[in-house]
Amino acid sequence: MPEPNDRTAVVLITLVRARPEHVDSVGARLQTVVRPSRTEADCVSYEVVQSASDPQDVAVVEAWASEAALDAHLARSAEFGVEHQLLPELESGPEIRRYRPFGRSP
Repeated sequence: MPEPNDRTAVVLITLVRARPEHVDSVGARLQTVVRPSRTEADCVSYEVVQSASDPQDVAVVEAWASEAALDAHLARSAEFGVEHQLLPELESGPEIRRYRPFGRSP
């Protein structure tokens, strides 16, 4: 997975726990937003990852060049409707956490 770089102002991590019978479906649905998200102008990186020790544990890790770019992406991503499609397939989540590179002020 690409590391956030000097362009990175904000990192968003979305954690979900898929129901055992829906692990593949959850991963596939999340993957549908990877390509369009990566084409957005200020997207530094965008990855869907799965725990090596617990396949039900899935995360989306996004890095953006600015808070404004992330906010614009989040507004657009509502159009995909993925979150609402996923809810019945999840044991828990989504838990959304916003970070900035360590040592950088907002």
